Amino acid sequence: MNSACLKDQRAEKHYAELAALIRKHKPFRYFVETNFKTGEKATFAKKDEEVANQGAIIIGDIIHNFRSALDHTYWNCTEQSAKSDGERRNIPFYLTTTL
Repeated sequence: MNSACLKDQRAEKHYAELAALIRKHKPFRYFVETNFKTGEKATFAKKDEEVANQGAIIIGDIIHNFRSALDHTYWNCTEQSAKSDGERRNIPFYLTTTL
């Protein structure tokens, strides 16, 4: 099987793990408080740090696997046209808006 497909499948497994985590353990709890003098209502969220941190790690794994799948696809697509392996190294993502 193509290595890019394997990376994509791994990302999908991470996504399923993230969905299960969020279903089982909510990363945020929401509260509504009423000011009885003014009648105003306010909504607050309280973060469950452990669940949020676990979710962040899984999201990082998903992004990493999708980026790796892009690199593997790029490598395979440039096999015939690249002059050297250095040109095929990975997709160039620039850090600035100017090239």
